Amino acid sequence: METLLEMPALVKVTVVFFLIMIFFRLKLPLWACLLIPALTTGLWFGAGAMRTLRYAGSAAISAESIYLGLIVFLILGLSNVMNGTGVLTRIVEACTALLGSSKRSAAALPALIGLLPMPGGAVFSAPMTDAACGKGRQTQEQKAAINYWFRHVWEYWWPLYPGVILASSIFQVPAWKLLLLHIPLTIVMAASGYFFILRPSFRGEPRTPAPTGGRPPGLAAKTLRESACIIIVILAIFIAGPLLSPLGIKGIAAKYIPVFIGLTCGFAYLGFSEKLDLKRILRMTFTKEQLQMVLMAAGIIIFKDMLVNVNAFEGVHEDLTRFHVPVTAIIALVPFVGGMVIGITVGYVGASFPIVISMLTAAQLGADVRFAYLALAIGSGHIGMMLSPVHLCLIVTVDYFKADILKIYKMMLPAAAVSWLAAVALYEIYKIVLK
Repeated sequence: METLLEMPALVKVTVVFFLIMIFFRLKLPLWACLLIPALTTGLWFGAGAMRTLRYAGSAAISAESIYLGLIVFLILGLSNVMNGTGVLTRIVEACTALLGSSKRSAAALPALIGLLPMPGGAVFSAPMTDAACGKGRQTQEQKAAINYWFRHVWEYWWPLYPGVILASSIFQVPAWKLLLLHIPLTIVMAASGYFFILRPSFRGEPRTPAPTGGRPPGLAAKTLRESACIIIVILAIFIAGPLLSPLGIKGIAAKYIPVFIGLTCGFAYLGFSEKLDLKRILRMTFTKEQLQMVLMAAGIIIFKDMLVNVNAFEGVHEDLTRFHVPVTAIIALVPFVGGMVIGITVGYVGASFPIVISMLTAAQLGADVRFAYLALAIGSGHIGMMLSPVHLCLIVTVDYFKADILKIYKMMLPAAAVSWLAAVALYEIYKIVLK
């Protein structure tokens, strides 16, 4: 028993991840796939039975768990209303007509939703991706991979994401400069997603013939009009954040309340534009599947908080240092592990970036060369997050498409490898250019 407790933290975290994957394969309820490994983690890291249960209970009733559950519930509800009124179908049809290809639409629609900084936003775009693929030859796993991958191409630098804001603050880099520094990572991620996920998924599909006489006039305006609900949600979130700050709303509330406001505005717009009364909106909003998703959201928070409470990140850092892993490798590995463990940008940034900062000298922190280390850290952390079995977007996408998660990983791994190599290359380039 003592031998198990004394195993390196890195080994423990790796085994726990495999445990989650096994539970997924056994088709356990989503909340159980996360809760059982969370409790195992507490016991294995020496917290004891009582403290483990206390950590889990506190996380389950925490403000973040409640907010996240509510947001996931509303996302699913808004998606249900958009689907029930035919809005989703009209958005897909307009986007496909504008882009001239269902393949382009299948990638563009989740990318559009990716501009919404909402937890589990992939479940919002999943019906659109599904509709864009139509009755094509794509498997459920291919649809799921397309939806999940392209949903996250902006998250290296999009300034509405709390994790990007936090990274900007820790490394003391303005948002506009962070945008310019990390746009190459978005380009590579989109390109690798195209070559390794999107193009193979549509291989053998007949090409969409170009419309004779060009596209009809007003098509772009029609696409914007049909997408008005999504645009309103994005704008409301963008506007609500700065407006809430002077009111003293901070922390977890500042992260989630703007999303709540944005989704509420989306419901209000649909009610007005589709001439829906409150009773019909409520009838379309509520489904029994939402309860499992709310429980699953609580499971994610319990798992994340358990790893933080038992100091798993510090343990991984100590292991890497003890094994004499080079500093550059630690700066890549710690955020990667953080991304795998927590599965959300703000989580891995908050947990691992202070460790990354501690590895740099005062001269490096005071010079522009720190941006090279930031590119490596955020590029590694992002790919760790994309491969995380506890990433909310991955879980809800797998559940929506009823897909095999291991087959999704098989499709994503080459694209993930290329995206990570791009972060390493950018690190080397910035180290030379930003001396």
